[in-house]
Amino acid sequence: MELAEFYKYLEYEKRYSPNTLISYQNDLQQFADFISSEYESQPASASSSQIRSWLSDLMGRGVSPKSVNRKISSLKSYYKFLESNNKIAVNPMQKVTSPKTGKKLPVFVSEEKMQLLFDEMEFEEDFPGARNRLILEMFYVTGMRLAELISLKHKDVDLPSAQIKVKGKGNKERVIPMLTPLVNTYKKYLSLKQDI
Repeated sequence: MELAEFYKYLEYEKRYSPNTLISYQNDLQQFADFISSEYESQPASASSSQIRSWLSDLMGRGVSPKSVNRKISSLKSYYKFLESNNKIAVNPMQKVTSPKTGKKLPVFVSEEKMQLLFDEMEFEEDFPGARNRLILEMFYVTGMRLAELISLKHKDVDLPSAQIKVKGKGNKERVIPMLTPLVNTYKKYLSLKQDI
């Protein structure tokens, strides 16, 4: 019962995306199956040692530390939910530590390579050319994700303030400043769009 309530909480109160909800459900269902088969117990009444034994079992089967940490994150959210709703007296995750993962350096394109791309690539002086240039500049200058760019509306772009309002993961909003060249590219795009 607590799992169903937790999923409703994630969907309606936390407003998590469908993909995130599926990840949580998969993680917690795997945990529920393990606890049921190994200890004939339910997730809500699991102890720290039972949780650790599940995590140990996952790593023993070759599940990556990154995936294990995601499952730990799901469990932490679940038990925090139970604790805040007075379903459990003690949070078992307080005695569970996450495995260390190797830090990955972010992949980026150097300024020289981007400049070369803009110099070498021919953008036509029509609307499609302006649109294509704007897309590339938006990605490079703002660092926004593909999904964020796709969902961007004209009302999200504030040219007088040179700012873009972006909705990211979990419907979180952030404001990104626009550099002058990007503002100019956007203005050119708008003027050509009006002519269509």
